[in-house]
Amino acid sequence: MPGGAVRPIEHRLVTALYVDLVGSTAIAEQLDPENLAAVVGTLHQAVRLEVGRREGSVGAFIGDGVLGVFGLPAAHEDDPERALRAAQAILRRFDAVNRDIGRRLNVALAARIGVNTGDLLAPTTGDLDLGTLAGDVLNVTARLQEVANPGQIVVSERTARSAPSFRFDDLGVVDVRGRARPVHAFRLAGVGERRPLVVRGPFLGREDAFGSLRSTFNKVVAEGNPAHV
Repeated sequence: MPGGAVRPIEHRLVTALYVDLVGSTAIAEQLDPENLAAVVGTLHQAVRLEVGRREGSVGAFIGDGVLGVFGLPAAHEDDPERALRAAQAILRRFDAVNRDIGRRLNVALAARIGVNTGDLLAPTTGDLDLGTLAGDVLNVTARLQEVANPGQIVVSERTARSAPSFRFDDLGVVDVRGRARPVHAFRLAGVGERRPLVVRGPFLGREDAFGSLRSTFNKVVAEGNPAHV
């Protein structure tokens, strides 16, 4: 910004996905630089296409890993589900890459994906550069990817709870590298019937609070930005 002014920032609720090429070090030993670049480039392109198609943003390319974020610059009520659909589509694309390029080059290609939902500090003005963002939500996303087996998608509890159209296998609490507290992880098992939101117990004496919640919800829908209640 002119004069080195600091851009204002705010908390944003995002869902991030991190896609990684499995066994990249071994693959790099087998392939010449041109073919390796073609494989990594194909993975990057798959992420760009599938994340962009669902109105997410693609951030940093970290070696053979790719970061995608839903909720920036525009937020959607179903960002966690958009991220999961993108993740499924990316794996389908990479399966096709393995059948084509992998067999031709005599290497086994597979990707794995971590997905996580949480708060992130982001600028409210100017161009968005995901490569400059940092935060625990992104760190956990990358670590969840390490928990996944080839061809799998592993998500955090918050993402699983925010995606009622999907089914998950509970992996329990897992330790993740570089983090003192463990993470409750779930493996994406497929698409399931949408479960209705169940509110347990009546809202007796909570009319004012419920009215405030409704007002905040209407504001979020109208402005396309998340808000704290």
